[in-house]
Amino acid sequence: PWARVPYTKDSALSFCQEAQEKLLQNKEFAGLVVLTKTSEIIGSAGLTVTDPEVPSFEIGYWIKTSYAGQGYITEAAHALAGFALDELHAKRVSLHIDERNAKSIRVANRLGFKLEAKLKAYARDNEGNLTNFLVFSVFDRSELVDIDR
Repeated sequence: PWARVPYTKDSALSFCQEAQEKLLQNKEFAGLVVLTKTSEIIGSAGLTVTDPEVPSFEIGYWIKTSYAGQGYITEAAHALAGFALDELHAKRVSLHIDERNAKSIRVANRLGFKLEAKLKAYARDNEGNLTNFLVFSVFDRSELVDIDR
């Protein structure tokens, strides 16, 4: 229900071009979630710079429905949060999650992100209805829970 459709080959090419531009501008890092055994692309996960002065970042991701619930997004979000905190010296890493997205809320909790805020009427969903978002954040590497993968 979170995916915007249709997603065409042209949409994918546009995403890749925009991702390259944002990377070159140090605004965003978009990566792919790939199965190592088959090289199948099953999702995407990335970091968006929310404020370079802090520095702070937001993690965003999606996963192919048939691979949801298998820990791939937890692993990707953990790697991105660790990278932001350790290598980019982030003082804040956040996840903005539609309050109806129980699976993403579980990812945030599993990783040690704490609920910081509820943003009412924050965005429109795929049907055009206003929806609330929850902001989960970590501020230090010690808050990030190690995962067994």
